[in-house]
Amino acid sequence: MRRICVAGKAKRMRCGEQPPGTRAAGGSRRATPVDMFTKPFATEGDVKRLLGEIDPLTTSRILAIAPTVDELDEAIRQEEDAAAFGEEEHTPSSARVANVRAVLAELAAAELDAEGAVP
Repeated sequence: MRRICVAGKAKRMRCGEQPPGTRAAGGSRRATPVDMFTKPFATEGDVKRLLGEIDPLTTSRILAIAPTVDELDEAIRQEEDAAAFGEEEHTPSSARVANVRAVLAELAAAELDAEGAVP
């Protein structure tokens, strides 16, 4: 807790006490800058929303990487662009994006093998 001295009321209070009614009440007053700018990790619902119904093992592998929703979206878009346009791979913005892309590439290869094996 921050210790303050308030001019005028300091006569009745000792230095270090907060005047009545000035207690921090939740929200941004207590949040550190790191907490305010971090994004939440993707959940199973986010993975299903972005990728549709996929194998639970693949979902758990993606969640084990702990990407944010933005990182997951970036990895999906880069894999879709590479598959649709055959472009050079873009440099991933983080190691988590690269790891998610690797899992998605394995998923795409498995789907192609499954399609080729079905008569």
